[in-house]
Amino acid sequence: MVSQWLDLENEIGKADVIFTGEGKFDQTSCRGKGPFQMLSLAKVANKKAVLFCGSIDLDLVDNCNKKFPNVLFVPIAQKNTPLLENLRAGPLNLKSSCRKVFEDRRINWDFKSPISKEVRFKRIRRVKKFLKPLPRRSNVHRYPVLKWFAETAYKRSYLWSFKGQSMQAALFWGIWISMLPIVGIQMIVVFFVSLLVRANLPLIVALQWISNPLTMGPIYFADYKIGMILINLMGFKYPKNSLLSRNYDWSEFSMKELLRLLDTFPPMFLGGSVLGIFMGVFAVFLYKIFSKFYKN
Repeated sequence: MVSQWLDLENEIGKADVIFTGEGKFDQTSCRGKGPFQMLSLAKVANKKAVLFCGSIDLDLVDNCNKKFPNVLFVPIAQKNTPLLENLRAGPLNLKSSCRKVFEDRRINWDFKSPISKEVRFKRIRRVKKFLKPLPRRSNVHRYPVLKWFAETAYKRSYLWSFKGQSMQAALFWGIWISMLPIVGIQMIVVFFVSLLVRANLPLIVALQWISNPLTMGPIYFADYKIGMILINLMGFKYPKNSLLSRNYDWSEFSMKELLRLLDTFPPMFLGGSVLGIFMGVFAVFLYKIFSKFYKN
């Protein structure tokens, strides 16, 4: 009845290995108790199982091993130790027993994955092919700017992690920084940001190519326009740069005029931040959707 309430049959079918336990595993355990039912359902589902118990009836061992060939019976109590001491040391004994079980090389813990190994290896090969032109742990010392910090990057494994949290941090911060008018120092900025937020370094570096010589002009012009609109909405009066006006007389242009572009930095930085944050949040949102879809 309890098995039906908890839908144990379905849950065991989705598991890789079953862990259960009982104070003492004896003849009464085989009369419908919870651990025995767990082992029975695991046998039907052809799943490996481990039963931890304070002690086990030795008369049952041979019979249980025949009935449940995929079950490992592990008594956690220390031999020749009084019951009271074993009860007090119960948590430590269980922890020690768990460690021994997983460290035992005679036990094959190669659980069957829902994705076949061949499919997994193909995916890894595709990822490696995609990452070939990007900095990796083995070649980061060859990259401009990054080579100055190669030793620091090599020692920090989280910079090379492709787990969800590291990838999401790299997506958000990488896109945000790529929208900022800081060309020339982007690589230094993203490196220290990746250290701070524990982001994937290859991805956050790759995203800086969003602002390249072909896209830099449109991106920075959009930053400036968005920044000026926001400044005006906040009620501040900020002078427009005449070079970016459609009515500017280019016959009067001189190299000194380029210095006047410095006053565009505040609105460009503000506009780039707004644009980058919006695109970064949207990218993380898409990443979560596609990763969930891919896992399913």
